[in-house]
Formats: sequence, structure tokens, C-alpha cells
Amino acid sequence: MSEESERIKKLMELLAEEATWQGRLNGHRGQAEVAEREVKYWEDRLKQTKDNVEEFIRRRWERNLEKARARREYHLKQVTEAKRKLRKIREEIDKIIGGEEE
Repeated sequence: MSEESERIKKLMELLAEEATWQGRLNGHRGQAEVAEREVKYWEDRLKQTKDNVEEFIRRRWERNLEKARARREYHLKQVTEAKRKLRKIREEIDKIIGGEEE
């Protein structure tokens, strides 16, 4: 019974960790989408105005574009990391569940 209790405890911990990483995955996906829309917005804004805007404003918009691209890259990297962690956690869960069925 003790061994079974240990497996159940480990399974519960893994399920909680899975929920945490699933939340992170969803959050970073959403933020990456927002950053992508922002990148498109600033690219369009810069194309539309061309030279019809003061230089300091143009530089500010270019900086906003750089920041949006950096945010997008960061969140996409975090999505990849969360997927990797989830895959690992789910493999462990499958091992525990598979062991119970034997």
C-alpha cells in the first residue's frame, strides 16, 4: 500500500505541474499573438507614413517595432520551453499510469 500511495502522490504532483505548465503555454501563446499583431501594426504604420512624419516620431515607432519583435521572440521561446516541459511531464504521467495497469 505504501508503494501505491507514493505513486498516487507523485501522480498528483505531476498533474499539478502539468496544469501549471499548460497555463504558461497558453499565456505565452496569447502574448506571442498579441506581439505579432503589434509588429504588424508598427510595420504598417511605418509603411503608411514613410517620410510624412517627424524623425523623432519615426524613431520612436521603429523602437516600438523592435520591442514588439523582441517580445514576440521571447514568448515564442517560452512556448517552445513549455511544450518541452509538458511533453516530459506527460511521459512521466504515462509511465506511472502504465505501471498501475500492469
